[in-house]
Amino acid sequence: MDSNSQNIPTQSEEEVLNHLRSCLDETSEDQAIYFRIAAVLSSKISEGYFEAGEWLPSHRSLARSFDVNLTTITKSLNYLKDRGVISAQAGKGTVVRGRALDHTPPSYDVPDVTPEIDLSVHTQTLDAVKSILQDGASEFFASATSEIYSYYPAAGDTHSLDTARKWTRLLGFEETESSLAVTAGAQHALLIALSACMQRGDVILAPTVVYQGLKSSAKMLGLGILPVKIDEDGIIPDELEKSLRNPRVKALFVMPNFDNPTTITMSKERRAAIARIAKAHSLILIEDDVYRPLATDDLTSLRRLYPEGTFYFYSLSKVITPGCRFGILAYPPAFANAVATASRGSVWMPERYSLAIARWLIQSGAGREILKITRKTNVTRHEIARQILGPQLLQTREEGNIIWLPMATEAQAKQMKDRLAARGVGVSASDVFKIGENGQPDGIRIYKSSAKNEDEWRIALRTIASQFHQMN
Repeated sequence: MDSNSQNIPTQSEEEVLNHLRSCLDETSEDQAIYFRIAAVLSSKISEGYFEAGEWLPSHRSLARSFDVNLTTITKSLNYLKDRGVISAQAGKGTVVRGRALDHTPPSYDVPDVTPEIDLSVHTQTLDAVKSILQDGASEFFASATSEIYSYYPAAGDTHSLDTARKWTRLLGFEETESSLAVTAGAQHALLIALSACMQRGDVILAPTVVYQGLKSSAKMLGLGILPVKIDEDGIIPDELEKSLRNPRVKALFVMPNFDNPTTITMSKERRAAIARIAKAHSLILIEDDVYRPLATDDLTSLRRLYPEGTFYFYSLSKVITPGCRFGILAYPPAFANAVATASRGSVWMPERYSLAIARWLIQSGAGREILKITRKTNVTRHEIARQILGPQLLQTREEGNIIWLPMATEAQAKQMKDRLAARGVGVSASDVFKIGENGQPDGIRIYKSSAKNEDEWRIALRTIASQFHQMN
């Protein structure tokens, strides 16, 4: 080893080899051994454990440490050579590449390893929930099959709208005078709302870090997005009023309950302030409330405060299972024709199998049971996260489905994501949620639901905690 290394000046080669071996134990055994070894070495180079110009341990030492033959080590190192991470010098060994070696910019990319535990997206992994859905499969499949032979009204027929109203009551949402439409999930509801109230070139306001589905929908529809600064209580009212000086601003997107990705739940006072400003400026509100069913108390919606100007939606995908594409959109009656047009122009009509699942969930009582299981699991996993992550864990509502782990900078969040990916854990970094270059806060988003069980959840959290402490 290079005795001039600034990162490990006191480590012997044996200590380095032992460290590399321990890192290998954190990788997925589903991957080929040569690839796992390459991932470990690339990760160590990426994080600066080995510096540009530093010699790696010999082939023979690496083979002994990883308990493999020389052919496997050669294959691992060739993989890294082909990607410009290392160079071989005849008679000397293998060295980490840098500009001083051959004027080629260094490339310290971590090999793209599919996460063994992917907490970057919501997945229904609970065996108890799967069992409930499987038990009802024959019943709701037969119901849906009887309805697939005809077209239905775009925003929902009487049968589907009745199901939507029953879900609204079941989940404890307040009754509304607004019109209802049934949609193919929350993302479809968002697309309909934007299409109904905005035109190409209009601008929508949103928190500085925002659910990425808004960004993709706005791009598709030719809408501009402007960020509004937030604090620990969500959108700052004074900053919202400043943004309204732009005459092209038509609407504001907001998730007042269990915000994705920051997990913020707005106080009643903040909601009242946002609604008051929206009314005063005739600003349309687009309220995404997909996580509201997980709450155990009454959380006032902005729709309740400003029904004449609010598009409000939720779905069953985040609280039941992602494949149930059943969403509900409440909208001001004045937009009825625009909503119907947007529905027809997108998916034409609600998907009958998801509608049948929604009806069965209500009639059988399975919906209440699944919500109960989901809330209990989220609370349990939140407590486990609090024990492992400690003070780094943002203090959010324990029944929510997301954890937001703050990081100092965007670059640090992206580095954290890459380091975790190399160790088989998938998370989302703040760069995918940002609007503009200087959006705050920065961090990583972690879905509680996506670990198969508590043991896997603990493994993932310990990996996250280990990497967090190394970086700080």
